[in-house]
Amino acid sequence: MPKLDDDECAALPKMLRSMFVFRPQERATIDEVSKSEWMVKWALPAYEKMKQLRAKEAEEKNSVP
Repeated sequence: MPKLDDDECAALPKMLRSMFVFRPQERATIDEVSKSEWMVKWALPAYEKMKQLRAKEAEEKNSVP
């Protein structure tokens, strides 16, 4: 697993802290979490890359005679 850089190391706990707030009315919404720096810069791009790789692997597997 790749090492997190300093920016990602700061963004991830920031997002998690917003999710684990004790009072529900002060807790981050799913919309806020999905727009957090960590999700936008690291999680979602990694997810999209993984989806593309899996689709390519499936395509290659299905095209083998």
